[in-house]
Amino acid sequence: MVNFKFEIKKILRGKKILIAIFLSLLISSVLFIGNYMNQYKISGRIIEDYYPWYEKLISESESFTVRMDEKGISDKDKKEYLKPNEKLQIALLELFQLADTKNMEEIPDKILELYDEYEEYSKRAIKKTLGVSDIRLNADKEYYMYLSKNKLPYEDTEYSITGANFVKTVVNRIYGLPLALLLILLCVDIFSGENMNGTENIRKIQPVKRVNIIYSKLFASFLYSIFFLLSLIISSYLIGGIFGNGFGTFSYPVQRGPQILTASKDSIVLFELISIGKYILLSTVYFGAYILFILGVVSFSSVIFKDTLLVSVISVILVSIAHLVSIKFIDTGKWIQGIMPNYPIFNPFAFEFSNRMIQDLRLKPLAIMWIPIIMTLIIVYLSYILSRNSYIQTMFKGRRIKDGETSLKEYENKNHIGKFVNFRFEILKIFRKKEVYITTIIIISMVSVYGYNSSKEYKRIYQDREDFYNWRLENLDEALNYFTEGDMHNKLKADYEKYIKFKKAYENNDRDIISDSMISAIYENQEQAIGFMGYSDKGFSLETIMINISEIEEVKERNVEPPLPYAYEVKSTPFDKFRTMADYLRYMDYSKRYQPSITYIINGIFKNGLNYLILLVLTIALAIGFIAEREKNHTLRLMNIQPIKSKNIYLGKLFAQIIVFVSIIILSLGILFAGLLISGKKVEANYPVIRYENKIDENYQGEKLLRRNLAVNKKQEPIEVGSNQFVGYEFRDMSKENIEMIIIFIIIGIMSLGFAMLISLNIKNRWLISIMTILVFVLGYGFSMGILKGISLGLPFIWLNQALVSSGEANIIFDTNFINVKL
Repeated sequence: MVNFKFEIKKILRGKKILIAIFLSLLISSVLFIGNYMNQYKISGRIIEDYYPWYEKLISESESFTVRMDEKGISDKDKKEYLKPNEKLQIALLELFQLADTKNMEEIPDKILELYDEYEEYSKRAIKKTLGVSDIRLNADKEYYMYLSKNKLPYEDTEYSITGANFVKTVVNRIYGLPLALLLILLCVDIFSGENMNGTENIRKIQPVKRVNIIYSKLFASFLYSIFFLLSLIISSYLIGGIFGNGFGTFSYPVQRGPQILTASKDSIVLFELISIGKYILLSTVYFGAYILFILGVVSFSSVIFKDTLLVSVISVILVSIAHLVSIKFIDTGKWIQGIMPNYPIFNPFAFEFSNRMIQDLRLKPLAIMWIPIIMTLIIVYLSYILSRNSYIQTMFKGRRIKDGETSLKEYENKNHIGKFVNFRFEILKIFRKKEVYITTIIIISMVSVYGYNSSKEYKRIYQDREDFYNWRLENLDEALNYFTEGDMHNKLKADYEKYIKFKKAYENNDRDIISDSMISAIYENQEQAIGFMGYSDKGFSLETIMINISEIEEVKERNVEPPLPYAYEVKSTPFDKFRTMADYLRYMDYSKRYQPSITYIINGIFKNGLNYLILLVLTIALAIGFIAEREKNHTLRLMNIQPIKSKNIYLGKLFAQIIVFVSIIILSLGILFAGLLISGKKVEANYPVIRYENKIDENYQGEKLLRRNLAVNKKQEPIEVGSNQFVGYEFRDMSKENIEMIIIFIIIGIMSLGFAMLISLNIKNRWLISIMTILVFVLGYGFSMGILKGISLGLPFIWLNQALVSSGEANIIFDTNFINVKL
């Protein structure tokens, strides 16, 4: 116990407890803000869940009415035949109205009423195409009956801001690889810190067993990790309760399952209700077991590699690779297909996926918890064995330090002595700090995961498009069997032949016909009233339709891979008008495009917001470098009495930060590009992207759109633009846009570093410098977009949005040619 107490005291005397509390508050606050901003999605999700019912009932009513007209059935009989269908439609519309008014207290009762109407419809309807699984129906009824009986409101499983439910959403999002990597970085110095500061040898000669020292470090770091998780849960509960919709109850039900049981001849799908409190506890138990094992991995790495930075890198790489391997064996999607997945419980890395383990009704926590625990004890004992091996202990000790006099003579013989001394000094300082390496690893991980997910998402959506046309063909085949002649038969037959062609195009990857299918879908959607998607009037503007079709035609002409939409066929343009910003954000979520080429994936980093996160990480990591010498050792005072000008000191710092900043960006993009290329991705540098130009003269040869139709101008007083003036658009290569956005990103990074250097003259706290830099640029961007439109392009802040500037949309918003100045 002596060693364990010593390790605990080291943690308590450091800043680790404060860091854990601060990070838990930061994470829960950011997630709460995200949930709060996405409250509009909750009603939309309810509607999206049941809107397919409504669409099918409408289609069913229309086709049944036509058929009854052909048979000469009276209006009275028609009304009677359609009554079950109409009653179910009315129940659906009432549910949509409750969701739209956010009346969550009445939704459980309304859904129960809806299921009662569905059962009545199933019994009485003469023609019924709507079918719902009885097992799924019974499971849902059990869930909503529990809510109704206990007078609990409907709570969204992803965007809740009620205390207890918010904790569940935080657990679902945070428990996983990112949090595990964060805990590795927080705990790694517990294992390797003594290797670096020289106290390791002192502890080895103490009258204590070395194995006890290693186990003490493991359990102390595990206890710290549990403290972090508890801080996260408590802070999330308090934030949701105080600033959200109240504290809620931990007895709120969570549906567990489905589970396929193969013991009997006929498989049965089962569901089980557990409380949120039990769900959070089980998630923490499973994830805690996973954290214990990866801390064992860190312990093993520290015995071999010694250096804290190297231990961090090796541990992060090992855990990340194990994550990618483990996720291949955990496919809950098989449950839907009636296939029993074999959960790899003997792989301790699989305990990372706690939410999936909870879904498996076969797994009993107390029965399987011994697996990662025993494996951890074994791997730590193996670490102890290796710690006694002299060869292992000296293998990574590092090279012998040169004699000082020899080093001095070598330095004096170099020709560059006296040139850029301070710059080289700053570069060496940066590269000797672990912050730059950790930052590089974080950014490379972010862009690599984004590239992997984008590639994977494209394959999924490609498969979804095939499934969509199969579904359309099945429905049309059923309808053709019903309408054997007449105009309806001819129309359905034409659609059937068209969708057969589109289906074969996806099977054969025929780019031209896939592009034709997208143009066809755009025409089908252009006249739709899409109020659920955010628009206040009937569908898309004609300018938007023109631009969308032109883009796909350009894709077809250049023979590049067509971009597949996530959900909505038509991509928004500056000419569209949304009711609220929330509607706009909602539409953007569902109108993303996926395409497998490397240039398209890199383009998505800037257009999907990952650039902001990268800039945030870099600003925090590098901006603190201007104040490091003012803290603790006060070496700035010593530097000021050296024969070096103050200007050279600060310029050396700035240039060193810039060099490192640019190097990290180029290295990260290079690794992303190389990784995608090795995995078989394409380079389609000529993929077309739109570039807008404002105040087009008479000689402009591109497409023209009336500027007065812009949504930005419909909310303002008339501006000095005549009806004969246009916004022009043309297509250019995506590779050129990518290079431009990268250059703009680097310029913004240099601006932020320059500003950080400026404020470091008066602010002495390193974290405050980063926060002030971020705050000024965020507020500056907000003012530039909202208030200072007349002079915004003369300020640096609008350039934060690289896509806005590079696409030319800034020209449209600000009515100026200033942005066209070459970089």
